[in-house]
Amino acid sequence: AISTAAIEDKCLGLKLVHALIAQAYNEKRVDDQKRDKARQPRRDLHVVLQELMRRQHGVRKVVHAKSWQVVESLAFHAEADLACALFADFLDGTRDTDELSFYLYCTKVLGASSTDASQVAVTFSGKPVAGCVAADRGARIAELLFGDLPKAFTLVLKELQKSVARCPSPDCGGSPKSFSVGLSSCASEGGEVTVQIEELMRILLEGWRMSASLLDQTVPSFSWRRTVSAFIQADIVGRGWLDPHEVHDAEVQCLGKLSRQEGASGPGLQDRTSLGAFVFREVHRCSANAGGAQSGADVADGDAIATGGGRTGKAARVAAAAAEACLKMSQAIYGSLEKTLSVYLSWLMHSDELGDLAVYHSVKSRMYGFSRAAERSHASEGTHHFRCLLLVLLAHQFDVQLQRGGVTAEHLEWESRCLLSVLRESWRRSATLVEAGPEFGPELEDLGRKL
Repeated sequence: AISTAAIEDKCLGLKLVHALIAQAYNEKRVDDQKRDKARQPRRDLHVVLQELMRRQHGVRKVVHAKSWQVVESLAFHAEADLACALFADFLDGTRDTDELSFYLYCTKVLGASSTDASQVAVTFSGKPVAGCVAADRGARIAELLFGDLPKAFTLVLKELQKSVARCPSPDCGGSPKSFSVGLSSCASEGGEVTVQIEELMRILLEGWRMSASLLDQTVPSFSWRRTVSAFIQADIVGRGWLDPHEVHDAEVQCLGKLSRQEGASGPGLQDRTSLGAFVFREVHRCSANAGGAQSGADVADGDAIATGGGRTGKAARVAAAAAEACLKMSQAIYGSLEKTLSVYLSWLMHSDELGDLAVYHSVKSRMYGFSRAAERSHASEGTHHFRCLLLVLLAHQFDVQLQRGGVTAEHLEWESRCLLSVLRESWRRSATLVEAGPEFGPELEDLGRKL
């Protein structure tokens, strides 16, 4: 076994990792601007980072070795450092390119909202990975971005309250004793209340995810990602709002709205159009033009690509139909779970245990993944997120029972039989699907039956 010290010796130090993250984000910003100007889709972070590594190191073997060192360093530091954890999520696709674009936009808004020129310089120099900001400033940014999206705004404020209630890192300069967030109010005893910048960014991403889950279900032809992307591209300086000309350009150039439609329908334009107001203009337009829902043929074709593994003809259609049936079953079960899950999440969110908060974020991530896959009719991906959600919930119960006890022999026997029956059936099925799968023998049939 490799010791922790040996792993640490191979990894980059945290300051070097932060510097690399900052450089990668800057490269991504520049690349996004070029591709936006050329009307091309934005590229994934790993593609931009790989280009950066090739420019810096040149030789293929060195690039390969340095890339692995970066991956290992991120994995080593991610558990204790949120900046590394978020960057790793963006890098491996756990958080997609649209979320990364919103993250980078939020850092731009944070810099533009500062009245201190030195703070603006720090943020725009590409180093939003360390330090803290005043919690009232964080609340104002949350209001600027989500003030017209009430449910997301409520979630963001609650998360912000939880974050500043916990002890910040030493870099933040002390521990706040009390905090109260209204629309833009904060109070503390014995010093300014602060929130870590990366924690603020994570909270804003939670608001982004909630809005995506809620609004993409409102109108079939509406796309949260496309609409937010249009707003971000139009707000070049990061003010958090658009003027009437910018709104018009974003709607015509990015959302495909016909120029003659301007002013003919939809909510009236204000001097300053917030993200929420811009979103609801697009929702209104899509509602008026309803009927552009994805066809069943498109759904089947898209999922066949995701699940068929190169199969064609009848086999691909059968696989797609089976995956679609699994998704429908998952959605039905998820629907019966939603109210109970909402209560459980509320309890986790208000818990003072850091482990409970970690579970809260894991559950929210799986819920978001399931909802996104279901909206896109990616059946296999949706089923996977749903099953993983159940496992996360069950694993948390095991942790709770470890801490608080209460497990009896009778309950353990029943529980073990149920879980082993699921494992037995999964092993049996996987053995038939894989040519070189394990040969369990007759003992597999007795698994969980003879205890």
